[in-house]
Amino acid sequence: MSRALKQSPPQGLDNYCLRPYDEREGMTVFDATTEVGRRVSDRTIRNWCLKRGIGRRMMTGPWEISRVALQMVIDDDMPALKAYLAGERQCELVARYYRLVGLGHLLDEWGSSEQAVGVQS
Repeated sequence: MSRALKQSPPQGLDNYCLRPYDEREGMTVFDATTEVGRRVSDRTIRNWCLKRGIGRRMMTGPWEISRVALQMVIDDDMPALKAYLAGERQCELVARYYRLVGLGHLLDEWGSSEQAVGVQS
């Protein structure tokens, strides 16, 4: 089992998964199991949502998984996941994952990381 599954999610941080929300970043649990490309069940993906913070429930609906955060877990890149969940988007640690999953253009659309997560000054 990878280290990513053994560790608890970062404590004391707001979870900025899928914030700002853009449907192009989100995917269903089924799509996430397909994306992983190995024998991972939908239950495993939902557990990753709970334990790693890679998705969120939209209102009372089903889980929506971040393509970016999922790739970080697959790569066992916990520093990048921690930065992502803290709201970082423009730092290279996180931005490279947006580019890796084909969503680099979102970073340009959002501008600065403060605008991306809606931080008020």
